[in-house]
Parts: sequence; structure tokens; C-alpha cells
Amino acid sequence: VYCVLLILSCLTKHSSSFFLLGLGRVLGGASASILVSSFESWMVHQHLYLSYPDHWMRSTFEIVASGTGMVAMGCGLVATFFASHFGHVAPFDLAIG
Repeated sequence: VYCVLLILSCLTKHSSSFFLLGLGRVLGGASASILVSSFESWMVHQHLYLSYPDHWMRSTFEIVASGTGMVAMGCGLVATFFASHFGHVAPFDLAIG
């Protein structure tokens, strides 16, 4: 579901229709929510199921937040490169693969 929503979101960037661009934003937000919430739900469930110490969950979320920020910066640099060399929609095409 995540991949389908994200691909559809990226494809809408080729349109000049305000409605389709708005729909793309909604689809992108839904896909991001699915990605984040599924990992967090799994992580909390495993933490409780395996009876890990409570402070481990906080540490894990701190590491995830820091790692996500660093990955986002790297992706931003790659997206900027592709946008400047291949056009403003190129980063979305790259995301599709």
C-alpha cells in the first residue's frame, strides 16, 4: 500500500492540474503516515512482547529520529542535484525508481 500510494503521489507531479497536485499531496501524506506508523507500532509491540527495559524504547526512538534526519539531509542533496541537472520533477521520478 505504501509503495502504491507513493508512486501515485510522485506521478501526479507531472500534471499541471491543481486538483491532481493536491491529490498527490494527500497520497504522499498517507504513504508517509503508513511508513512511520507501521514501524513504530511494530517496534512498541516487540519492545513490550520481549519485555525489554523501558529506557530502551526511548533510546531507540532517539536514534531513529537522528538517523532519519541525517538520511533526509542526504536525500535533499541528491534531490537538489537531480532537480538542477534533469528538471524539477526528476527527484520524484527517481523516487519511483
